[in-house]
Amino acid sequence: MIKPLAIKPITLSPIINVNRKGDVMDFTKINNEFMNLQIKLESNEKIIQKKRGKLMEALVTIINKSGVHARPAAMLAQMGRRYTSKITYTAKGITADGKNIIPIINLGLSCGTQVLITAEGDDEQEAIKALSELVNNRFGEHQ
Repeated sequence: MIKPLAIKPITLSPIINVNRKGDVMDFTKINNEFMNLQIKLESNEKIIQKKRGKLMEALVTIINKSGVHARPAAMLAQMGRRYTSKITYTAKGITADGKNIIPIINLGLSCGTQVLITAEGDDEQEAIKALSELVNNRFGEHQ
């Protein structure tokens, strides 16, 4: 006779996120380890920063009309290479290396797309701030 496996219960904690249109989305995270949750409003965009050990994240929205084409992707990659932290961009369920232009272009970031910028390392805070400002300043494009 086959014995049933012992299943250990896990604790779930809800994390609520509101997108640009005001829709409420409920995400559930396992083992609530997030500390120092800060919400800032900057350039009419919501940036959510979570600090957990040596990891920072910022949720930004692409606001320039042409999205992230070759020039903005090059700017993101070039700025990412200035920092020693590991940097990634996540959008539409895909994660890309933040220091390489091709994976950034392949994310297909159009206007209105939300992007999670993650930095992990010694200069993570400076990297998140600089990359968020670059996105919020429309990559220098005035449209």
